[in-house]
Amino acid sequence: MSTYSSRLQIELIGVGDQANAWGTTTNNNFSQSLEQSIAGVYTKNISSGTVTTLTDTNGPATQADNENRQAAIIFTNAAANHIVQFTAKEKLYFLRNADSQYTITVRLGASGNTFVINPGRNVFLTTDGTNWFELQTQGSDWLTKTTTYTAFAGDKIFANTT
Repeated sequence: MSTYSSRLQIELIGVGDQANAWGTTTNNNFSQSLEQSIAGVYTKNISSGTVTTLTDTNGPATQADNENRQAAIIFTNAAANHIVQFTAKEKLYFLRNADSQYTITVRLGASGNTFVINPGRNVFLTTDGTNWFELQTQGSDWLTKTTTYTAFAGDKIFANTT
């Protein structure tokens, strides 16, 4: 009987299972599960509510059916500061908050560790299933603003005082 890997939920064919059909399962694992987790770029519209839980499905699935597996996720259309809930498991992500006004707080599970992504920022994060760890962020760049701007914690803003 097939089981599923704990991190990427790839279907693991049991001994003697799927006679003359294992090739389809293997191809689906490569074309969906592995490709999405290594090179998948997914855009997630978070325009409704203030909390979004990413989908998480065993085996090969469409991007929309397993958002948690994607290598890169771009969050768009936030209508307020927003929480995005990830499944608490080990994974590396590239995340983008494409909104220009609201923060995205990524959370592990229903009440786990969080990390805040400021508006317009990209971040590489990894998790051990319990904590988020920032690997690299665009936030270390200095910002130059010429119009009204709401500053966020961690922003480095150049101020011309002349």
